[in-house]
Amino acid sequence: MHISYLLDKRVKKSWLKLVRTFSDELEKELGEELLRVMALPSPDDLVYESNVLIVVREARPEVVKLVSRLALMAQERVGVSGLNFLVVSEREQWAQKAFEEYRKGVVSKESWLKLVRTFSDELEKELGEELLRVMALPSPDDLVYESNVLIVVREARPEVVKLVSRLALMAQERVGVSGLNFLVVSEREQWAQKAFEEYRKGVKA
Repeated sequence: MHISYLLDKRVKKSWLKLVRTFSDELEKELGEELLRVMALPSPDDLVYESNVLIVVREARPEVVKLVSRLALMAQERVGVSGLNFLVVSEREQWAQKAFEEYRKGVVSKESWLKLVRTFSDELEKELGEELLRVMALPSPDDLVYESNVLIVVREARPEVVKLVSRLALMAQERVGVSGLNFLVVSEREQWAQKAFEEYRKGVKA
């Protein structure tokens, strides 16, 4: 599962908390059916009249109905409204591209390095020996498999991915910079590490 939080300095803690609560409920209820969650910087930022994109394997009516119920639960629990979600099937790439292109502004190299360092420190602290490797690309706009940070763990279990998601939000909130698009893989998934290594070699060349 891939999670993107397109958050920046404008983000309010209430919106951040709502997005986190909503994401947690989605992961809990949808499990492997959930592939990606993309949240915009604020409830007022809209793409196709939506501020949260939810990518699932198949956007069946019952899935959309469940997501609607979870959105209501999250807003009631946090005491904040504003969730306008869009549920799409994984084959509907147009929606993901539109949300990705919405992100505005340029993150300086120093800010990106600080964000990566903060994120890496939190990963080491929370994952311990479970964490094997963190590979960050030169900037948040550099992407491999739609990701700019690769996190290699012994086993990419759902609970590990969920923890990484929370740490990504915490790091972005602490540094005040957005752009973390992470990919968590198990150590046996060498294809991801090779792809990131090849990309970085190409940048240095």
